[in-house]
Amino acid sequence: MAKIRSKFVCQNCGYETGKWLGKCPECGSFSTFVEEIEKPQPKGNHPTNYNTDVTPKILSEIKPFSQERTKTGLSELDRVLGGGFVQALKVLDGGRISIGALSLGIAKGAYEAALKYSKERVQFGKPISSFQGISFKLADMATEIEASELLLHKAAYLKNAGKSVTKIGAMAKMFASEVCVKAANEAVQIHGGYGYTKEFPVEKFYRDAKLCTIGEGTTEIQKLVIARNILK
Repeated sequence: MAKIRSKFVCQNCGYETGKWLGKCPECGSFSTFVEEIEKPQPKGNHPTNYNTDVTPKILSEIKPFSQERTKTGLSELDRVLGGGFVQALKVLDGGRISIGALSLGIAKGAYEAALKYSKERVQFGKPISSFQGISFKLADMATEIEASELLLHKAAYLKNAGKSVTKIGAMAKMFASEVCVKAANEAVQIHGGYGYTKEFPVEKFYRDAKLCTIGEGTTEIQKLVIARNILK
């Protein structure tokens, strides 16, 4: 198996570190995240020739801004100075839609696995999907997933149209991630003890789901963003 090493490299002075670093402590320049993949070396007298060179893969490249003046009298650097916070917030707005979409995918996977299992699992002579306790869970999951998808589609449409998505992005992310956790939880419940085993996919959905309520801002932060926007 190939070995993967990650490091941060300063493009200005060449300083390297294995720590998570955004700014070089030596010269103050921004660092680049580099991933190195080392291919395995063959053991024994193996006829195949392997390339054992370390191939660096730049994952996030930082390029210098152009300081040449344009017709407006402003350089590329002038246009971004002082606007970093605003740009970071815009990235977060779009990122929240992406996390919402991730949440939707996990929720759909958990729902489909639970639906399939409920039709196959037989108790008291009939599939467990025919019992009201199970069918109601599936009905709730299907409805909430549909609502999440529509909310995400609206947020993505507005994003592509160049509109502000601060509020709708937070709504979509918050709702979809909470639905994701609930769907994964119910999927494990429907599977019973099998939901904890690796023989069925729901145990992974269950583990992955919770992160969606944390990444790109927790559920509590999304509520704060939404509240500020509707109250201003």
